[in-house]
Amino acid sequence: MGLREWAFTACLPAFKRLEHDLDFDNEWHGQDGPIPIRRHPEEELAPWQAIFLEACRQVGFPSCADTNDPTTTGAGPHSMNKVDGERMGVLRTYLTAKVRARNNLHIVPDTLVRRVRLRNGVAYALEVERFGRVFEIAGDRFVIAAGAIASPGILLRSGIGPENEVRRMGVEPLISVPGVARKLLDHPGVAVFFWPKRRGFSLPSTHPLIQNVCRYTSAGSECPSDMQLQPGSFVPLPDKSFPLVTLAVCLGKPIASGTLRYESAHVHDRPSIRSGLGASIEDQRRIREALMWIGKLARTKEVSNVVNFIYPSTRPFDNNGNFRGPLWQVMGSGYHPCGTIPMGTDDDPFAATCGRGRVRGTRGLFVADASLFPTIPSANTNLPTLMLGERFGEWLRDDVSL
Repeated sequence: MGLREWAFTACLPAFKRLEHDLDFDNEWHGQDGPIPIRRHPEEELAPWQAIFLEACRQVGFPSCADTNDPTTTGAGPHSMNKVDGERMGVLRTYLTAKVRARNNLHIVPDTLVRRVRLRNGVAYALEVERFGRVFEIAGDRFVIAAGAIASPGILLRSGIGPENEVRRMGVEPLISVPGVARKLLDHPGVAVFFWPKRRGFSLPSTHPLIQNVCRYTSAGSECPSDMQLQPGSFVPLPDKSFPLVTLAVCLGKPIASGTLRYESAHVHDRPSIRSGLGASIEDQRRIREALMWIGKLARTKEVSNVVNFIYPSTRPFDNNGNFRGPLWQVMGSGYHPCGTIPMGTDDDPFAATCGRGRVRGTRGLFVADASLFPTIPSANTNLPTLMLGERFGEWLRDDVSL
């Protein structure tokens, strides 16, 4: 898309810098980063997770020891930032006590950013609200990293975005940036639910939800390993005496996109989201192809000996393996929202920022979160977002073109 600073070769050093891979030490992995990455070994697998791997072998998927190696595909342990059952997120791995003690870091909790204050396109302050008091925080450079849902709201309330949308919210348009909140990207996910044939098979209190994954390439896709098949060890239902397991799939490169619309400029109002999941005919084709794979896995003796279909029906597939019902019955969000303030080249009319995150038409105002993705990554968005943060941290530290 013309953003050469975001080619994979340019991003790989940041991917390696953020991680401490506990299993692999090679050209694809880092050893000195704050985020530990590990994979569940065979002896740790929940029963449903082990059954899934064997079923994948039976239907012909190759084994894959490292799903973060771009040269591999197939079924194997999911690479996770989870150690001893606990998620090793940014809060505990980056914002350590030592980091919090830095003289150049000041954290102000319980604070809402109402808007960015601009004068002739130059950002000079944040208008914030804390415990009902509204005040300004002055500065000469502001980096918005409020996430793909909240970051565009800050810009719109500041008068930055499509003029008609900004006016509709009751805000005076200051800078026309058509790409702000123009679309919302996400991964569609579909799941089929199963009822275990024997008691004790699904234990929500003890079994990890996901340990394994099968990556494969959908028919006709230009993006390798764009699909993820995953087993879910339990479904968090209120009635724990009704245990269920799932087989699910995530579409990594959807064509359809959703919309994000802020109804007003009130900082406490939440936006309206229309996901658009599965709105593309091609997305529907690939999802139905994925459901056929779920049907094949369900017909293996490894799976059929231990579970029965329960939702969307007890017979969700016809004799040819085609899913019988409408896709909306089994489709939902993959919880990977992004792309609401897309970066792009100067000749892209819908690029809301340049390749370094500077908001078009402004000085001193940047975005540095998953809002920037002009196309959704074909994998979970957690590590790509951390990689983006690593790169912005490096640029800000060295004051490179920011």
